[in-house]
Amino acid sequence: MPIGLEEAREAFYAGARSEELPLALNDSVDVVSGAYAGISGALISLEGVDPLMMLVERFDGGGDVVVAAADLRLDS
Repeated sequence: MPIGLEEAREAFYAGARSEELPLALNDSVDVVSGAYAGISGALISLEGVDPLMMLVERFDGGGDVVVAAADLRLDS
């Protein structure tokens, strides 16, 4: 059963990772594909669940961008 937006946001802010929601608030990520490929940042909000979309605060000071979770990789 797909996870709803409000349920997903609660899990995101609580850091409750799952198969449907593998990322959490303040995770450091690299954008590996898509329009913002090559930037790094921190997750600050969950914007959508179908597809899973995240608001990323860019580390380079370039502002916040919305990126599909499929385009993100946790910064190791």
